[in-house]
Amino acid sequence: MSTVLGIVRSHGGFITIESAIGQGSNFRVFLPVAPTEVPVPPTALTAQPPAGRGQLILLVDDETAVRDSCRYVLERHGYRVLMAANGELALKIFQLRMAEIALVVTDVMMPVMNGVKLIGELRKIRPNVNAIAMTGMASEDKRHELEALGVGEVVQKPCTPRELLEAVQRVLASIG
Repeated sequence: MSTVLGIVRSHGGFITIESAIGQGSNFRVFLPVAPTEVPVPPTALTAQPPAGRGQLILLVDDETAVRDSCRYVLERHGYRVLMAANGELALKIFQLRMAEIALVVTDVMMPVMNGVKLIGELRKIRPNVNAIAMTGMASEDKRHELEALGVGEVVQKPCTPRELLEAVQRVLASIG
């Protein structure tokens, strides 16, 4: 629900909720009317998103739809992807494939083990692990924790494919 709210708010809209015991809930999404013609910047037509060179990325998110859509974007742009539904599973995968994993992209707010805790645990295993945090509602405390762990890239959810790809490229470019 937080992801939906983030998307709606990013488009200038809002959601109302009506709920009655035994009758269910009614969610109404209100979005502003779009102009009849939306101008497309020229760079959006010509610039291609950055492409990978087969690097292996560990993608961690508890939302299946987010994992699947991010995987699709990353694989279409030349990356290989391993997926985990929570931090605990990601930690096990990382321990098995750490030599191959170039980058970890993790949601911040997850059950079982959140992204901040995951990155902290990964740093105990490989102190120089590259990580990107994705969040829909990270508090300032979480952002400070991520900075303290050396996470330079925090991608706001929902993000566009280009935003994700550019963050991945920046992190991977910084390691050479």
